[in-house]
Amino acid sequence: MAHDEFESPVDLPGKDMPGMSGLAWASIVMAVSSLFLLLTNAVAITSWIAEMPASPIQVRALEAAERWEAITEPLGRPRAWLRAHWEELEKMKFDNAPQAAETQRTGAE
Repeated sequence: MAHDEFESPVDLPGKDMPGMSGLAWASIVMAVSSLFLLLTNAVAITSWIAEMPASPIQVRALEAAERWEAITEPLGRPRAWLRAHWEELEKMKFDNAPQAAETQRTGAE
C-alpha cells in the first residue's frame, strides 16, 4: 500500500512490492513446516491414525504410518529427547502444586 492511502508510522512500499507475494511466501512457509513435521514427528501421525475408528483403510494407513515412523525414527530422536526433558520439567513444576495451592488458600507459608 502506498503511504498516501492512510497514515502510518512505517514507510510502506508502493503497490509493486519486490520479491514474492504474501501468498507465495506463506505457501512456502507452510510447505517447509509440514515437511519438517512429517520428517520429525511421525509418532504423532501414527498415534492419530491409531485413534481413528477401525476400518480397512485405517488398518492400511496405520501400517504405512508405522513403516514411516520406523524410517524416520533417527530424525525423531531430538523430539524424543526434548519430550523427555519437557516431562521432567513438568514434574518439577507440578509436583508441589497441591501443596502450593493449599498454602495459598490458607495463607500459611
